[in-house]
Amino acid sequence: MCFFLNLGTAIKATVAAVILSEIVVAFLPDPSLSVMYFAVMDIPMLAFLLAFFFGHRLTCGLWCPNLWVDRLCVHQTDPLYKSKGIEGLPTFVACSSQLLMLWDQTYFDRLWCMLELSIFVKCRGLKGLRFVPLWLPPWLLGQMLFAYIGSRLLAIAVACAPDSGINDTATYRAVYGDTFQWGVQRCLSYLRDCQSYLVFLVPSVVISVVFMPRKIEGHKLMLENMRLFDIRDAKCALESDRRTIQMQVAELFDGLEEPTVSVALDTESTCESWDDEVALLHSYDPVLSHANRLAARAATGCPDLEACLKSFNEYIRTELSKAIVEEFGSELDLPWAICALTCLPHTLGFIGLSWAGRPLFDKLGFESLGQYLIITMLQYCSLGVLFLPVAHPILLRVMNWLAAGPAVLSSIAAFGMGVLTYSFLLYFDTFAAGAVEAFGLTMHPAFLFAYLLSLSLIAFIHFQLFGRPRWQVQRKIPADAED
Repeated sequence: MCFFLNLGTAIKATVAAVILSEIVVAFLPDPSLSVMYFAVMDIPMLAFLLAFFFGHRLTCGLWCPNLWVDRLCVHQTDPLYKSKGIEGLPTFVACSSQLLMLWDQTYFDRLWCMLELSIFVKCRGLKGLRFVPLWLPPWLLGQMLFAYIGSRLLAIAVACAPDSGINDTATYRAVYGDTFQWGVQRCLSYLRDCQSYLVFLVPSVVISVVFMPRKIEGHKLMLENMRLFDIRDAKCALESDRRTIQMQVAELFDGLEEPTVSVALDTESTCESWDDEVALLHSYDPVLSHANRLAARAATGCPDLEACLKSFNEYIRTELSKAIVEEFGSELDLPWAICALTCLPHTLGFIGLSWAGRPLFDKLGFESLGQYLIITMLQYCSLGVLFLPVAHPILLRVMNWLAAGPAVLSSIAAFGMGVLTYSFLLYFDTFAAGAVEAFGLTMHPAFLFAYLLSLSLIAFIHFQLFGRPRWQVQRKIPADAED
């Protein structure tokens, strides 16, 4: 529930905390590395956690929707109040602007949930449906936690040796030659030093090996449940309620109230205003009673109960499944925003690395502090926004391919492939980082071309992993699911 209520607030609070912390660090004359990392990494992460878990309380509910939770709002012990609450359930659902589906493997097996879903989609459609699989929040928080552990280890390493790695001034002094040769050697030094930071990404690999197989299995099960959905197989706490609930669902999907033919209506009443016309239309109540609906079905040959339930089954298998696939993709897909959010601690940690090298900017070849900060911030923000997020969908595909083998061997192989994936992404990013820095310092067009080429390649990878039309990954309904 916190994921649905507070994720947007948490992201806004984190962005605000990042901006404020960067401003504070920029104006501090000579902050220690511990203070600097506390400001640029710890405070934004603390802001995210506080807003994520307590945002609805901290804002006094001003930005939160009014919720109607059936298990909390329907009395669970008193039979009289419980029956009244159940009678009013369709009204509450129909009057709601959004329906939150907290999916687990039993969601489509609960008949009352299917009644709520059928009422909402008929009254509001799928646009107001908010779908949150229950595996997603723990996976997000777990990924962020282990990314923070890796970034905290990076902060400790930088505090012990602030002029090592990319900030090593000896590497810059060893560079020689004309502008092109100097830029090439600078790029090569980046590629040589980048792998020293791979160890700080290992915690992210570990949590991926643990959580991603569960994500794959959970997502496969979700799509499979929708593909084979049949409301007649759903469970009901009281078997005596099954027929009543099925009848209500059937009435929503029998098509009797959907207009098929429009004819002119002559009436002696005259309408002097729009309000009078609306009142006149409302006087002709189109809603059929239960008895009249059954009579209409018999007289017009409209679908019977079984056919109406099959119509609802088809709606879940096609329309609902399509909407969820468009939002979350297949079991091998993840939204870019979620992937980028899991990399936030890494992004903040490497931004701290930029601030750690601030006293050395002139020794690193930069003409001014402003030039140093602009180039390094561009480098490290690109790492967290463009390069590291693609690791998750790549690892999902790798682990899905390795899932057929023995569990232990699959985990070991997945860990090795995860390390290789992050190693490749570090090489890819540092090639782009070295190119943009070489261009900023030498203004040689060859390095601008190399930087734009790397951006084009990562944009193509993003399109393949995040931007493909979702209909390409949607599963087709087999013929045996129609019965």
